Amino acid sequence: MAPRQLDLFGQPTIGGLVRDLKLSMSQVVKNSGLSRAQVLDLLNDFAQQYRVKLNGGNAKMLSGDTLEKWLNPGDEARVPSMVAVTVFCVVMRTSEPISVMARLLGSMVIDGEEIDLLEWAKLQRQMKATRAKMRKIEAEW
Repeated sequence: MAPRQLDLFGQPTIGGLVRDLKLSMSQVVKNSGLSRAQVLDLLNDFAQQYRVKLNGGNAKMLSGDTLEKWLNPGDEARVPSMVAVTVFCVVMRTSEPISVMARLLGSMVIDGEEIDLLEWAKLQRQMKATRAKMRKIEAEW
């Protein structure tokens, strides 16, 4: 796949990435119906079960203070790692924070029915091209 030129005016900016990522994560928690303490427990349980480190340093578990900083769009000093964002998405059953990063690249994350629809559309295009090729061959007979 050839690289494509990104439209810098129609895309989120790299400068706003951290803010947008944190805002997205904060909205996911807010809309989940879970308390931040429950989300923290889910993240720590997952990290412990799968032996994943969510934060730097010697801390074995994610603290409530760190989670609060991750969810605060105004605090750009403490940014969750890619592993932490991925664990967050798995635990919260959402791809929205990753979608924020994908949009910056002019891409999008799809799931569920959208995957099936995309595959169907690709097959439709392939069938159309095959039919056109068959008509061309038949016309030559």
